Amino acid sequence: MSETTTTTTTTTTTTMNTMEKEVPSTPADETMLRSGVTGAVLGFLFGGPLLSAILGFGAAYASQKNDKAGEYARSLGDFGVSVKDKALEIDEKHSVSERSTKAATDAWNKAKEYDANHNLLDKAKDAVVSGWLFVVNYVRENRVLERGVEVTGQGYEYVADKICASESSVISKKED
Repeated sequence: MSETTTTTTTTTTTTMNTMEKEVPSTPADETMLRSGVTGAVLGFLFGGPLLSAILGFGAAYASQKNDKAGEYARSLGDFGVSVKDKALEIDEKHSVSERSTKAATDAWNKAKEYDANHNLLDKAKDAVVSGWLFVVNYVRENRVLERGVEVTGQGYEYVADKICASESSVISKKED
């Protein structure tokens, strides 16, 4: 089995080296990548996948500009690299990734053991299904969707009436 793993690793490394040779990177590409990745990571931390995409693409794009936004985006990329370097240094010194991997593996094994003894996943699944059925029945019995649509329509009509009334008063004032 270790021979297969070694062969696979060698093949992957060779493929990656071939890809690196085919796509030459320029300093501008590296700057764009650093800025984009850092923006995407920060976006994900603060707002999830949508903000991640927006900040990542925005920072990558801005890093190519020669204005203040470009300076900020390039600084963001430099900040991301320094954070990554510091994290690697801390990990090397304190074995954080190794210890956290071991802790996660131990926790997962204990969770599986607990589930085997107490059948927790089936109980949780039954509770979720029961809760979902309760919500569906409540929505049907109380016509929540129909009421929501009706109230939304009334709100829309109210706003439309107010806009039309204000436009009419603006037009009549202009004619005077």
